[in-house]
Amino acid sequence: MIKIASFGCGVDSVAGLLLAQEQGIEYDEIIFADTGNEIMIGSVLGSDSGDDTTIGSFNAEVGDAFSSIEFTGATEGELGSRFTLTCYDTDRWLIDGTVLHDGSIATPFATS
Repeated sequence: MIKIASFGCGVDSVAGLLLAQEQGIEYDEIIFADTGNEIMIGSVLGSDSGDDTTIGSFNAEVGDAFSSIEFTGATEGELGSRFTLTCYDTDRWLIDGTVLHDGSIATPFATS
């Protein structure tokens, strides 16, 4: 797990993070330390690596209050899954990425 500290960026400050799983180094979760306030907004595209098809996307909206994303294997993010996080306002993070999976996909987003 990688925990991101709450630093309350302002409109003029931006921070970026790219997570790309590498062979033998798998991160299973990115979570904000302040799960009550920091939230992700955006989407990740789901792609089935078993038959090379795009399944759809998972959206993170303000009302969802998602504060973490999990890559836990075949259904929530195989090797090669990646995303970027950009802090654009206090407690608000844009997320964009691709989740590779094999078979039935599950949302990688969570509220804690």
